[in-house]
Amino acid sequence: MNPGKLEIENVPEGWVTTNTANDENSWYAYKDPDGNIAEVNEPKLASGMKAIKYETENSELVEGSQWANAMTKDGSMWVWIPRYAYRITSGYHKNATEIGGTGAGTIEIAFLKGSTNEFLDSSITGTVVTGGVTEETYADDTKWILEPGFEFGGEHLTGFWFAKFEASNTEEKGEDLSANRTTLTLQIKPNKRSWTAISSANMFQVCQNLTSSSNYKTYFNNVSNVDTHMTKNIEWGTVAYLTHSKFGLNGEEVGINNYNGYKTGIGSDSPDSGTSDDASNEYNTEIGIKASTTKNLYGIYDMSGGTFEYVAACLIGYTSKITSNTNETYINKYIDVYNAFNHEGYKSSKYGDAIFEISNTTGLFDHYKSWFKDDSAFTYPDHPLFTRGGSCKSGEAAGIFFFGSSEVHAYNYTGFRPVCIVK
Repeated sequence: MNPGKLEIENVPEGWVTTNTANDENSWYAYKDPDGNIAEVNEPKLASGMKAIKYETENSELVEGSQWANAMTKDGSMWVWIPRYAYRITSGYHKNATEIGGTGAGTIEIAFLKGSTNEFLDSSITGTVVTGGVTEETYADDTKWILEPGFEFGGEHLTGFWFAKFEASNTEEKGEDLSANRTTLTLQIKPNKRSWTAISSANMFQVCQNLTSSSNYKTYFNNVSNVDTHMTKNIEWGTVAYLTHSKFGLNGEEVGINNYNGYKTGIGSDSPDSGTSDDASNEYNTEIGIKASTTKNLYGIYDMSGGTFEYVAACLIGYTSKITSNTNETYINKYIDVYNAFNHEGYKSSKYGDAIFEISNTTGLFDHYKSWFKDDSAFTYPDHPLFTRGGSCKSGEAAGIFFFGSSEVHAYNYTGFRPVCIVK
């Protein structure tokens, strides 16, 4: 494919197609702070997706780790998260106060070959654990944990595409009842009004609809090997851990989208900034990129602030609030289901979801118990659904390690985003 202007309508300025062979790192370069480029699995493009890069004379906008970006036919933007294993080397199951310093622990990432558990970097030693994770696993520096976000319905993924921005729709509905329907056309673009005022069940269905027989040609040429769905907790955690690693922000806190008008891709000077009515710090400005998971144009935005993002994750017994499908296999594939919280706190059998591992929540309303003092409120029967990231009004409590609980209503401050898997 020859680089050139994208033949897609309403493409954000500066983005052009690029060579998928990644000649001279023209498409992506997952870098550490010293500029070393890690080998990662080649991104899998669905038919109709295009590899893209950003052309600019302002090097500050693109310096650093450059995660692979792509566009579907409608101009929606996606970011590639390649298969990896991880180790939490400090701060496991501790809150920010217990950790001290920056208020966050450390996470090491090792990228894996294909759909295997073989390290791509031959200098990395140890074994990859794929189940039966216990506290002893975290204490053993020879053990790496396969990020379970790369296991999907029994399939071992080489990676997945994560929406670059919170979802919006082409009619920019998002403030009233007119937004609470599945017939609107979803898009993932910067500087758009986030799609709020839509119920969790309709969010779930809209994400599924990207590959439905009536809609898929808007996004893809065919979908024989494509799955789209509402982001799960485990996929949010997968992105959060890569963000926190040396291939993302290397332990720094991602900036907050603090614009109170719920526009995608807005940044601010500080991760703790209070809410603002200023929408000028767009995603491709020197302040806007501070809200990216790479602090440049190649990362993912709105992971802190913007809207409270619903994810396909809930308390046991409440999957009907997300989907009417009761098939156990289907639910296990598309929804993360959690056991109830008790007086001793949350005893997790899950890992990789950026909840238990990065917090020490011992009560239903124990706030600010995650890394960076992000809020940490577990689900309970009156609020059975998980939200992530916090909102534009959350200030210090917002962040990639924020998790909260919510009712099931269509609020004008709750949004969502999809994931795309190319099998």
